[in-house]
Amino acid sequence: MTEGRSPYEAIINHPHHVSRNHPQMPIEKRAAQFSPFKAMVGYEEEVDEVSRYTDSERLLDENRKEELDWRLQTLMKRMGQGERVELSIEYFVDDDRKDGGSYVIITGIVKKLDLQNRLLVLETGENIPIAKIYDIAIN
Repeated sequence: MTEGRSPYEAIINHPHHVSRNHPQMPIEKRAAQFSPFKAMVGYEEEVDEVSRYTDSERLLDENRKEELDWRLQTLMKRMGQGERVELSIEYFVDDDRKDGGSYVIITGIVKKLDLQNRLLVLETGENIPIAKIYDIAIN
């Protein structure tokens, strides 16, 4: 190589080769070639899962248990009179992947109170375990 000359000088001004057999890749797809390589597939998802917050289930004190019992009795009485009862329920849902869970509030019309299976069933088909209920507001 001579001083001041580029090693690519012999080819720098040649036209770009265009294949007769293969169409050119669209510019949008070319960028994918240069995206970062992920050597540890699933690592970010695993970190997100570990850092995801879950609540502990709250223990009910005697006053809250009595209050919930009174509200369930009121609910049964109103349903026994043929009334359609709408309520909002806060209850605990166990997490499928790790210890703990979260509290959910749902509003709906009660279809039945299944005392044998200890479930409150809404018209939407939602089955709420009575033991997981934290609060009930009868609308």
